[in-house]
Amino acid sequence: LYRWYSMNLQNIPQEQDYRTPFSGEENEWLICADYSGIELVLVIEDSKEEVWVKAQNEGLDLHMINAQMTFGMNAWNHAKLPDCTYEEDKKHKCKCPIHGDMRNSTKTVTYASLFGATGERIGKILKIGKNAGEAILKKYFKALPTLRNWMDDIIQYAAIYHKIRTFRPYRRTRFFNPDEHPEERAKKAVNARIQGTAADIFKQACVNIKQRLVQEGIAHKFRGAVHDEVLLSFQDKETAEIAGPIVREEMKKSGDLLTKLTKLDV
Repeated sequence: LYRWYSMNLQNIPQEQDYRTPFSGEENEWLICADYSGIELVLVIEDSKEEVWVKAQNEGLDLHMINAQMTFGMNAWNHAKLPDCTYEEDKKHKCKCPIHGDMRNSTKTVTYASLFGATGERIGKILKIGKNAGEAILKKYFKALPTLRNWMDDIIQYAAIYHKIRTFRPYRRTRFFNPDEHPEERAKKAVNARIQGTAADIFKQACVNIKQRLVQEGIAHKFRGAVHDEVLLSFQDKETAEIAGPIVREEMKKSGDLLTKLTKLDV
C-alpha cells in the first residue's frame, strides 16, 4: 500500500480496474464516500444558470432537460416512443433509444465544453465529425446563454489577469503564462476554477473527517483519496456503522460552506 502514496491519485484512468485497488486488512470494514456530481453543482453555483438550479433542486434529470433544449421539442417529440415515461417522471431517463442518444450527446457536450473542448473535439468524441460537433455545441449554448456568458467571463478574466481563483473563502490562485496561446489558456481557465474549488472542498472535508473521528475516539485508517472520494477502514462493522454518518456529515459541511443555491450530496 505504501507504494500508492508516491502516486498522484487525483489523476488516474477512469477504468474501474484502476479505481478499485483499495482494500482494508483482513476482517476490516471499508467505507467509500464521494460527492455526487460535484463539478456540475459548482458550475450551477457559479454560473447561476436558472434551468440548472431548478433541475438540481427538484431532483430532475439535468442531462435529459439539456437534451430537450439542445435538440428542440420537435425532434424530441418525434423520437418519443408510445411508452415513453419521461414526461411523467422527469427525475429518471426513459427507455426511448433516440432520447438516450440525445441525452448521452448533451452529457458529453456538458462535461467536454466546460473543460475546453472545441466543436471539433466534441465531434471526435461523439464520432459525428467536426461540422456536426460544432453544430451541436452551437445549439447547446444557444439553449443555455447564461452558461455561455459565465464561461466567457472566466476566460476573459484569465486573459486579462493571467490567473484564476477558486471560490471564496479559499481563493487559491492558479497562474497562467502571459505568452500562453489563448486557446490553451481558455481550455484551462474554467477547469482551474471548478476543479480547483472541488479540490478545496474535498481537502477541507478530509480535515473535517480526521478531526471528528479523533474527537469521537473512533479508531480508523485513511486508505486513500481519489478525486472526490475518500476511503477509510475500520476494525469492525459496528465501528464502521457509527463512522459512516459522521463521514457524510463532515463532507456535506465542507460543501455547504461554498454552495448556497443548491446542495452537494454525498
